[in-house]
Amino acid sequence: MAAADVVKAQAHKLKTFLLEKWRAFREESPYFQAKFALVGIWIVVSLLTILVVKPAVIPFVIEQQTYSFGLGTRTALNITNVDGGDLDEAVVEITGTLTEFDGRKTSGVWRTKKLIIVEGLKSTFGMELFRNDKGESPNTQVQIENVIIFDDGDQVFAGPPTAATKAKR
Repeated sequence: MAAADVVKAQAHKLKTFLLEKWRAFREESPYFQAKFALVGIWIVVSLLTILVVKPAVIPFVIEQQTYSFGLGTRTALNITNVDGGDLDEAVVEITGTLTEFDGRKTSGVWRTKKLIIVEGLKSTFGMELFRNDKGESPNTQVQIENVIIFDDGDQVFAGPPTAATKAKR
């Protein structure tokens, strides 16, 4: 037997098998057919959802990091541009609470001048880069509550940083 004949014979067997199963399905009760159709639709929708919908990609990973600095600590902001594209005129704005050496707490909003944030790189920004409306920089001990990243005046990210991590020096 040639290979083509074997393929034809297998195709005929498969066709006969499927026709037999279709006839058996048609003889079942309408209730069974409806249940089977519902499960089939659920499977198709699930597979299409997995294939069509792209998983959400986090464009930026924002972390607050603290360093030991003499008798106190120093805060830095780490921004990893995972999938946000190269930002040529980025301005980073933070909202937070700074702690003075005497323990007094003050809330405020500080922003940077225009920065370049390259996709795929982790950038670390010290608090001395940030200024409020009066031109004052926060001291080194800031609890950052929210970060907003603007590029060309458009907001591209907003959210809180992940928990503060201690860096060893």
